[in-house]
Amino acid sequence: NDILHYEGYDSSIISVYENGFVIPKKYGSTIVTVVFKGNDYYDSAEKNVTVTVNRLPSIFNVIRNYIELNVGNESDLEDLVWLNGVTTVLNYNSSDITVVTVVANKIKANAKGSAQINISFDGNDEYLPNSTIITVNVNKIKSMITVENDNITLKVSESVEIGAKLNISEEYNVTYHVLDESVLKVENGKI
Repeated sequence: NDILHYEGYDSSIISVYENGFVIPKKYGSTIVTVVFKGNDYYDSAEKNVTVTVNRLPSIFNVIRNYIELNVGNESDLEDLVWLNGVTTVLNYNSSDITVVTVVANKIKANAKGSAQINISFDGNDEYLPNSTIITVNVNKIKSMITVENDNITLKVSESVEIGAKLNISEEYNVTYHVLDESVLKVENGKI
């Protein structure tokens, strides 16, 4: 429309095309003055239009707000927080870094306990600030001892291997306890 002109607005907030189509650039408010300059038949006219550009309500959504991990395990934050298709930097703070830390977008379980991860975004020209909390419960790794022989009968001069194994994800030493070493002695898993 070459009869109407759009003037006086803050071009850092919006763009206005000759046809009156408005494109937002960042949040804020500005006034567009629509101007008709007049001609031989009509007087000139002006009309102010207030244009307000609002930021989007949230840059991220929480998929899960509670997880359980075992000591030493990690969880990708991508499995817990969805960024609405936007690449941005979120802030992470642990309520107890002895239990849980966040490094390189991974939650790391350090010790048994419970902690909260505060996830926040400071806001920008497109999105409002936002924050949420994810609770992380950290458990010790379950362990179990299995033995090949759980009922052993032998003569004084014989030896037999107990065959004890500690069934956990990491290897630890198994300690054997004997109540009376004058009756029984254990060395390297053998009686």
